[in-house]
Amino acid sequence: PDPGNAGVGKPNGRTIDVRPKAASPGAREAAFSMGSTESASLAITLNGEPYRLDGETRLVALIAKLGMRPARIAVELNREIVPKSQYETTTVKAGDVLEIINFVGGG
Repeated sequence: PDPGNAGVGKPNGRTIDVRPKAASPGAREAAFSMGSTESASLAITLNGEPYRLDGETRLVALIAKLGMRPARIAVELNREIVPKSQYETTTVKAGDVLEIINFVGGG
């Protein structure tokens, strides 16, 4: 050891390892398998954030759940604009990326 640096950043001259420990492969597999108990739940990305649904959901139902008015929004699903006429028939599925823009009036 370098006597000039003894004790620098080391309480009582002892080395402390503060690096986070990586999860073992078994722990990661267990975490993924735990999610299978909620088979109906699925993940999407909504406006850039992770969002959970109770299963495949019609777009019109998700819009209602979010408290948005269909006449005042624009929807992009997987980088494609969804026409308002298709909100009733479009289903949001696991892994979908959804952007919903709410238009607000005023000045």
